[in-house]
Amino acid sequence: TLLAPPMLVAVAVVVLVCWKLTYKLVFGDPSGLSFTTIAIAGTALLLAVLGLIAMIVVALGVCFIALRRLEDIDRPHNTPVDLDALDKIIVHEDRAAQNHMTAISTMKVGTLRRLALRLSFYLISITARKVFRPGFLGTINTIHFARWVLLPGTNRLMFFSNYGGSWESYLEDFIAKAASGLTGVWSNTEGYPRTRWLFLDGARDGDRFKRWARRQQVPTLFWYSAYRELNTAAIRINSRIRRGIASATDNEARDWLSLFGSLPRLATERTTVQKTTSLLANIS
Repeated sequence: TLLAPPMLVAVAVVVLVCWKLTYKLVFGDPSGLSFTTIAIAGTALLLAVLGLIAMIVVALGVCFIALRRLEDIDRPHNTPVDLDALDKIIVHEDRAAQNHMTAISTMKVGTLRRLALRLSFYLISITARKVFRPGFLGTINTIHFARWVLLPGTNRLMFFSNYGGSWESYLEDFIAKAASGLTGVWSNTEGYPRTRWLFLDGARDGDRFKRWARRQQVPTLFWYSAYRELNTAAIRINSRIRRGIASATDNEARDWLSLFGSLPRLATERTTVQKTTSLLANIS
């Protein structure tokens, strides 16, 4: 991220170089230590930062315009799904409360596509860690794990994910709630539905996107599930119970465990009903 130490050092070096050039070329490199030179140094720093921001904005604008032209000439693939290949994938689905998906796509040619992919990865990582709740992608709460990997030395982009529910419901969630993120990444691969400005359209063409996704899938040879019969909601509840018991005092832990019928009631303890009944008997 931009806050990583190497990135901060690189940004600081670039700003320092630009400040020095501005200080020397624009203001004549004044010497000495006075209020005037300090004011000039501050002004040079401000101009350097504003200049860098302007150059970044212009560069991004040029890149997006060039990308938009590439999007205009892109042609989505309309080939049908290979039924034999699909059968080999479907036979391993819906055997538990969770499923696994492995997809391998081919990158479009060009440096601009690689840069767009990196930008999408960066924005997704920031929003996943800083914006969304842990374990959620926006309002999607069925994802156990998901990752894209650009295989080194190749033009192949791999995606693999563990998710709760069916493949159909998984993709419907993405189409309805996270289409922009998917499109930002996969629009840089061959055959993806038509996209605008990197993040628009694409996966919102639901039927075409599903056919494309099926064509990218390959059979998963092995994957691990720690809780085969539990969905993400049940796993979260169990996790909260575990944390509650682990951090509880003796009495609180006893109350937690009593909810599961796993702790016998002590002979010296009486319920409120028992105490009330005994009191009424004594009064009568």
